Amino acid sequence: MKKDTAGVAGAARIDQLSMAELTHAELHGKRLDKTSKSRAINNEPPLTTTGLDLKTLYHVHVAGAFIPKSRAKAMQVVIQFPKDLVNGDDAALMLQHGRTFLEGVFGTDAIFADRVDRDEQSRHVVDFFIAPKYVKKTKHQEKVAVTMSRHQKELAEKYNCPPTPIGTGRALQDALFEYLRDQMHLSGVKRGEPKLIPGPDWKSAEQLRSEELDDLATQVQERAAQVGRDQTEAHARRADAEAAHIAADAIAQSVADDRHALDRDREAHRRRQAELARRERQLREAEDVVRVARSELQRRQDNLTVTQRLIDRATEIARERTIAMMEASASAEADRIAAAKSTALADADRAAIADERVQREAELALLMKASDDAHGLNLRLSASHITLNEEAMDQTERSTYRRVWPAPVRALAVRLATALERVRELTRALLAREARISAKELAVSVRERELEERQTTQRADLEKALAALTVREDAATLNAHNAERRAAMADARMSAAMSKENDAVEALAVHENWAKAIEIIGKYPSILIHDSDGGFRLDRRPERTGKLPEWLAATLEKPAPAWAQTAIKGLHQRERATERLEARERLAASHLEQLQDMIAAAGPALQPAQRQIAERANNILRRVGPVIHLQDDGHAM
Repeated sequence: MKKDTAGVAGAARIDQLSMAELTHAELHGKRLDKTSKSRAINNEPPLTTTGLDLKTLYHVHVAGAFIPKSRAKAMQVVIQFPKDLVNGDDAALMLQHGRTFLEGVFGTDAIFADRVDRDEQSRHVVDFFIAPKYVKKTKHQEKVAVTMSRHQKELAEKYNCPPTPIGTGRALQDALFEYLRDQMHLSGVKRGEPKLIPGPDWKSAEQLRSEELDDLATQVQERAAQVGRDQTEAHARRADAEAAHIAADAIAQSVADDRHALDRDREAHRRRQAELARRERQLREAEDVVRVARSELQRRQDNLTVTQRLIDRATEIARERTIAMMEASASAEADRIAAAKSTALADADRAAIADERVQREAELALLMKASDDAHGLNLRLSASHITLNEEAMDQTERSTYRRVWPAPVRALAVRLATALERVRELTRALLAREARISAKELAVSVRERELEERQTTQRADLEKALAALTVREDAATLNAHNAERRAAMADARMSAAMSKENDAVEALAVHENWAKAIEIIGKYPSILIHDSDGGFRLDRRPERTGKLPEWLAATLEKPAPAWAQTAIKGLHQRERATERLEARERLAASHLEQLQDMIAAAGPALQPAQRQIAERANNILRRVGPVIHLQDDGHAM
């Protein structure tokens, strides 16, 4: 019957170790002893933060400290976490919480080694090796000393328990329960049930398996004895065959269960492989999107550089025209001084040049203003002409816009409008791609700053995007590593399950052969020769084995299962009982014939009353005689 605390309660056990036991624990942790090799189900290494050299770690840990003269030099603390509440595959989590719990009980300078085995069936057990320390104060000095009981007694006092091994053990369980509930916040965790009988209740895996085999052997023996008591002589052979078939059916059912478990493990492994492939595809898609985003950002940077060059060129053209105008004005002034007759014409030319300069400056100023969409002029290219939003202009700008611009200025305006339109397209494309990469990134501001400020802002955005990409790549790499580790663990479990399946199939074949052998032996029990040491062998005389299958001898040469040995012994015992019964029946038949002869011989000398008694005896003998003879011939029972 399953306990209420099964799977939802933790447990802690403390074993005090001598130096020899510490050495044995080190060999066990390094898998150098027979026990660890027999328990291993895979080759996964243990998780440890200290290493597995326990003796070296211990001597470093206690160096300079006073060690009492006692058998125990260290302690091994085994913590089992609730199986239904903690993920057994997260060894690092259990190791961290186990260390935190023990440091709270024995102090931060108590643990010198830790280990979480990953190659055994158990997945929720963490081993710690500790040598607690404290400052021992005497009348004349203070020194650091190692203690095996001081902290446990303090813990017992804290939980109102007696300072005895039972009391300190209960206090440790109470402290572990509070830690699981209050620090790890495990919902539904329970305190383990107190022991009803004093003494250690922990048993090794080998002890549990031995007890299980002993119980199974006892059950088989009791069952065989019960079958032997209940079955009758007429149904002996059939009962043996049915028992063998029942055992074979049970083994077949066990194999089927193992196969179902293997199928479930394979399906889980297939789902994990599909999930890993899906994450790899997502990672590749993210990398493609990032590469496209980087390309678009570089293209946008190049286009902004081209725009800057165009604006610089326009400014240079305006400066050159201004210089040309100034030179023309100086030339006109010289002509006016040199020739008074051409003064009026020179003044007119100067005025025209000045007016043209003002117009060109106004046109360039309008283009400079239109290059920034924040002013709302909305510079656009329609066919081979530019268009501006007149509603965003003042009267002077509107008059300048409506005049006919010279060809160089128009060409500059067309190039500027083309560049701005390309910048707008690239900006829209980049914003769309950035929105797909991260929904949390800030939208690009509608109002653009001056060219230098925009470049600085874009560079900062690019650096942020690259940093976010680096974080995502690291996370994807970690997820891929975890997925590979889980896949390896699933492969190991699947290999173990397949090994179990093969063993079960072989065991099933052996049991099936023995079931058939017992059925044949039940029909021909005399083909077995029983040795003096309790064994048996096949009678190989031709008259015994001529009609028997060849595989029977090979089967009988191999060790027989316990149930088969019990069944064969029962057949042998029944065969001997049958022989004794037949001998008694032959003796009874002989006595019957003698009695009938005696009654026949004494007939003439009997009195009438004696003849009546003899006649009744003859009637009884006539009824019993055929039954005895039929039994003796083997035709009736």
